[in-house]
Amino acid sequence: AAKRRTVHDLDNIGKALTHFGVAYELGEPIWEADIEFHQAIAVASGNSVFGVLLTPVSDLLISARRATGAIPEAATRALHEHREIAEAITAGQVRAAKKAMEKHIHSGMWALRQLQESGEWPT
Repeated sequence: AAKRRTVHDLDNIGKALTHFGVAYELGEPIWEADIEFHQAIAVASGNSVFGVLLTPVSDLLISARRATGAIPEAATRALHEHREIAEAITAGQVRAAKKAMEKHIHSGMWALRQLQESGEWPT
């Protein structure tokens, strides 16, 4: 996405990031904004395979995002990590974007482990 993004893509990423930030600040569920952010990045990447791969597991991803978004620390991490990802993509910094996304994936895995350990795994 950092290499292929267009002005339109950056606008969509920015809108999704703003949506996430507003939901976070208001204490509202963030999962829809989270999905919007990741979809904007997938589109900006220009990789049509993402959509094909994500479609079969979309319901599971929505359930997981709803559940992990309700963990306060996970929501805070996601907000900061989304900002890092967006900044790197905007600056066209491929390595920084990759590093930020890897960090974000690890945080998501951490949040899922928290749910699993607490017995609150999404159904």
